[in-house]
Amino acid sequence: MTDATKDWIVIADGEHARFLTRTPQGGFHTFKTLASEAAGMKASDLGADRPGRAFESGDVARHAIAPREDLHQREKHRFAALVAAHLNAAAGAGLFAHLMLVAPTRTLQALEAELDEPAVSRVTHRIAKDLTHVPNGDLAPHLQPRPGA
Repeated sequence: MTDATKDWIVIADGEHARFLTRTPQGGFHTFKTLASEAAGMKASDLGADRPGRAFESGDVARHAIAPREDLHQREKHRFAALVAAHLNAAAGAGLFAHLMLVAPTRTLQALEAELDEPAVSRVTHRIAKDLTHVPNGDLAPHLQPRPGA
């Protein structure tokens, strides 16, 4: 049975996400957590960050096929897409009525870019701040909706 009256709060960064609801006492309850497989990994563990090389027939010079990419940023974007996929599925199933997104600016933008219309229509507040390491008991002052937010 779904409870479409629930308000969800998602606190995320590029590697961790917590899905929360408010308790009847005014606190917060974490009901789901996600962590990136790449969390805490060094770039060398993520793969090669050097572009491939190619030779053209009759050409002595080498050139890069693709520009160098930041592997950490790529993994953070993949993680944001994973979090958004969970939100899209939950919105489609009617599991929440309102959604507050809390994340650093880049992560917030990446999350919103991956959300489907049913999830986007439920976003009521956005807070561009990293609160992933703030314990649930200390969240209340950070999650007060601001006018115009």
